[in-house]
Amino acid sequence: MSLEVSKFWNDEPVPKSLDDMKISVRKVLGGGRCVYHPACDQARLFTQIADTEILTEQNLTAIEALGFDIKVVR
Repeated sequence: MSLEVSKFWNDEPVPKSLDDMKISVRKVLGGGRCVYHPACDQARLFTQIADTEILTEQNLTAIEALGFDIKVVR
């Protein structure tokens, strides 16, 4: 199965195959809660969709439900 889409409307890269369905985020404690900053282009696309600069646990749960693997990096 292939997701043959090469560019998003604003020329951001999108997954080209199921192997590309991975994102990396950085865990940050802020305001007494845990939030995640994007660490790759794919993760930045999700922050654009959510109209925010950070991703929450709730956002990551929804992203995982779409079939993406999430890696937390330092």
